[in-house]
Amino acid sequence: MSRLVSIKQDEIMESILKSDVICGFDNRFRDIRDAIGEINDMRLTLKDNEPIDNRPFLSYHNHPFYSAYRHLTNLVRYLHYIRTSGSLDFIGYRFERLLKEIVSLSRITRNLLHVLNKRNVDWQTGRSKYLLSSICKTIESFINDFSLYIETLPEYNDCRDRISKDLIKIRSLIDRNDAVKPKDSTG
Repeated sequence: MSRLVSIKQDEIMESILKSDVICGFDNRFRDIRDAIGEINDMRLTLKDNEPIDNRPFLSYHNHPFYSAYRHLTNLVRYLHYIRTSGSLDFIGYRFERLLKEIVSLSRITRNLLHVLNKRNVDWQTGRSKYLLSSICKTIESFINDFSLYIETLPEYNDCRDRISKDLIKIRSLIDRNDAVKPKDSTG
């Protein structure tokens, strides 16, 4: 009888752990999705030729890329934590959703930078470069560190290629603007 109780307790504890892991992931996933929406909203505002204030690009916490940086970093750190605790398998199909959101983040960020350049918005601050470089590194870290879990996804190769092209383009825009506008020292 005590053996049955012990087995049932183990099942309940595993169910609670699984629920906590999934809830933690879903909360962080929602945050990164909201951050991507904020970047896209800025891009759409710029496309509509509405005036934009470039002061947020001088800020850190109010910076347009800060939220994406913070939430992406938080999510990848959480994935490392649950992998260390042996609970990463609970994430399951959510890796596919996350991979698609990372594709969206890289694409929308690249598109926003193009629109900012076309509209001559002065976004090339030290903070912008730091945040964009950090976002690129975190995306690469996710792809490399969790390749075992995402390589089996049907869209993996296509997503990896799109992300890679976007990151190359984002970095080239940062580097090109360094060569064109070396004036910023507000970093």
